[in-house]
Amino acid sequence: MSKEPPTITRMSLFYDLHEDRIMIASKLAIGETALLKLTRRLLDNLIPHLLKVEAAMMTQISVSGDAGGHLLREPSEKSEEAVVIGSSFEDILVCSVDLSTSPDRIILDWKNGVDLKKARLVLSAATLSEWLRAMRECFKRGAWSEAAWNSGPIPPAVPDGRELVTVH
Repeated sequence: MSKEPPTITRMSLFYDLHEDRIMIASKLAIGETALLKLTRRLLDNLIPHLLKVEAAMMTQISVSGDAGGHLLREPSEKSEEAVVIGSSFEDILVCSVDLSTSPDRIILDWKNGVDLKKARLVLSAATLSEWLRAMRECFKRGAWSEAAWNSGPIPPAVPDGRELVTVH
């Protein structure tokens, strides 16, 4: 059984023109900093899954009537400092992502080329929506095709916590 990866506590998303990748500068719960590098191919496969999960989470919230609970809490209005990548950090080219969900959150385990889980991102419905907006802005800055944002139905069902979907 694999050890759980460190959780991302703070992050900054940006498009890197020189590498033609979207980067996630991450502060990890263990006190370290990591730079996750995401390729267009990986994100083109991942984004449709995330959009489907977002829609399912919003439907669950509207059906359960839990609009006042923690699920839809708006992201903080205060501007947090960007995560700065200093001289000591882990540089991770993300090759796959394990995606699992529960009714109120999604867990993304970012894995490197040898299938080792390197970082975990946990998002609520509100933070998933905010994260997807920031990701779409990075797509625009990189002049990447936005076809992933307009894709049709995803063959596998939205995971319900009992199954795991891996995206490459």
